Amino acid sequence: MKKTTTTITAKQIAIAVAAVCASLSMPAAANENKAMLDLMLKKGVITQKDYDEFMEANKEADENKAFKDSRIDKDVSKSITFIQKRANDGAVKPSGFGWVSGDGKSELNLTGRLHIDTRFFNSMIPDNQRADADTSSPRSGNQMDFRRARIGFTGKLWNDFNYELVWNGNAIGGSGSTANIDTGWLNYSAKKEAQFRIGRFKQPFNLEDYGTSSNNIDFIERSYVNVLNPGKKLGMMLHGVPSDGTAYAVSLFQQDDTTTSASGHFQAAGRYATDLGKAARWTDKFLHLGVAGSYGSYDTTASATAAIQDIRTEHRGMNAFTPTFNAGTALRGEITKELRGAEFAYGQGAFKVQAEMAEADFNARNLTTQIDVVRGKYRTHYVAFLYNLTGENWYDSYKDGAFSSIKIKSNYDSSGSGIGAWQIGLRFSGYDATDLQNTGLGGASTLTNGSNKGKTTTLGLTWFINPNSRVMLNHSITTFDQPITAAYLGLTGAGTVGDRESVTTLRAQYNF
Repeated sequence: MKKTTTTITAKQIAIAVAAVCASLSMPAAANENKAMLDLMLKKGVITQKDYDEFMEANKEADENKAFKDSRIDKDVSKSITFIQKRANDGAVKPSGFGWVSGDGKSELNLTGRLHIDTRFFNSMIPDNQRADADTSSPRSGNQMDFRRARIGFTGKLWNDFNYELVWNGNAIGGSGSTANIDTGWLNYSAKKEAQFRIGRFKQPFNLEDYGTSSNNIDFIERSYVNVLNPGKKLGMMLHGVPSDGTAYAVSLFQQDDTTTSASGHFQAAGRYATDLGKAARWTDKFLHLGVAGSYGSYDTTASATAAIQDIRTEHRGMNAFTPTFNAGTALRGEITKELRGAEFAYGQGAFKVQAEMAEADFNARNLTTQIDVVRGKYRTHYVAFLYNLTGENWYDSYKDGAFSSIKIKSNYDSSGSGIGAWQIGLRFSGYDATDLQNTGLGGASTLTNGSNKGKTTTLGLTWFINPNSRVMLNHSITTFDQPITAAYLGLTGAGTVGDRESVTTLRAQYNF
């Protein structure tokens, strides 16, 4: 009995070992398993019946595995063939807002922005005169409008070029330009140190405009510095980033999009900006410094009088100052403008301070008599303080002399898992055109329409819902050095109506 028990136990163990080994998929292992079983059969460890049953079961498993392996090989082969055939086809981007070529060298992205503003004016116009004013003007009452409504395309071509074409939808109403094309340019970008752009684009001047998209500005409206800024013009520009944190740009542009009033005149602009924090090897803060300038002349239209440079109060209130000069009936005048600017910004952690100034020398000339009728300066400035209440770091939004949006720590979620980002800001800005003078030659000029000096204080609160959406609330108070007259505002009666304007503005913004 002892011998029988020992034989059965060894037999069971041998069969179990053989079964495990036989389950291996390697052909060499299968051959070794059969040799081992043959040896066990010869030594009498297992019976012929055990041997036959096991080999039959193993054969069926091998056949199933061979079929499965064959099917997988065919599926993989078909997939590879499909991918090879479509290798040069384009594909929709994962976001669904663009297309990329099969070789990855060209892209087309859909872009757009919608800014809807609601303004509440605490007007200085007396109630008994309000009905006489232009009811379409912001000074006459509260209003809503599409501040910006744009859609277009951006992308790259063959890796060496990038482009942008954006249509302006403000023609449907509101306060924006009715030009069909907001921006449209082609840029050679093969080397970031030296790029070339041609088309309609922002001219290089200040940090608040050239260095910051309207989607990312700190307040609902830009400051008085932006009044003197060249803005978006047709032109050509050489620009680049020669080293980390440093950027330059020089451009040649024309004053208007057509030659009707520009008369072939070209103007030049340039900007240089650097981050001194890079030189100091800062990794969590920046110190931005920049300088900019612009020079050129442009003709006025053939009329008796022409405006030199309007100044409208922030948050799109009244035209506080509208100087004009008399070039003679149906005769042209020429305005020469020399503009200078300086920029400063410092950011550390959740705090940022930013300041700019711009000064412009204007000279208005009667082209018939070749006499200067108006000359003098405009001076503008602002200083702004920003703090991210939810702790977002300003350093993450600054690069090469420009600002993008702050990087939100947690997007808003109605479930309570995220509150978005919250930011407060305070800005002091002002303009001064008291230096602008009538020479007393070549025709009478009017320079005292409105007030030639004013200052505005703006308090702002911004809620960043997610990277594509935000809500902004601003309150601004403007005071004038000279009281605004009823005649200047187009009101009946005489005398002054006040020296103060107060505006509260709410913006809902979405961009992609």
